[in-house]
Amino acid sequence: MGTSKRVSESAKAQTQQLQVEIKKALGELNWSWGKLAEEWCYSRFNPENDGEDYDAPRELIDTVTERIKKQLTRTTTKVEVLKRYLVVIQEHDDFGNKKQTVKLKYIPFASCPISLSWMKKHSEELDKRLMMEDYEEE
Repeated sequence: MGTSKRVSESAKAQTQQLQVEIKKALGELNWSWGKLAEEWCYSRFNPENDGEDYDAPRELIDTVTERIKKQLTRTTTKVEVLKRYLVVIQEHDDFGNKKQTVKLKYIPFASCPISLSWMKKHSEELDKRLMMEDYEEE
């Protein structure tokens, strides 16, 4: 007898929020799904970033591209997977060069359960710090 897993509403909301942030960042950076797939492959298979160029096989990039497309539309995609994509985006030089225009920040949602209160508090504090850093740079 199999058991079925149900994705909680808060997990769905968090997944959708991360999907929106990833799509927004891709748009701001003018990255395609394929570009994210290439960068994901690079970070996965050349983790030391040893200065060596890494060219993933086209077949692998195409497979990862299709997977990313699906994961950025399904509410059942695991939050951890989406967070890994955000890390790839945020650690790329293109993101650093556009940090003034691309900001991934906390967006409140009414159904935030108490178990996420710690994350909410620290996310808001981080947003405030980032805003202060931007202000001090001007």
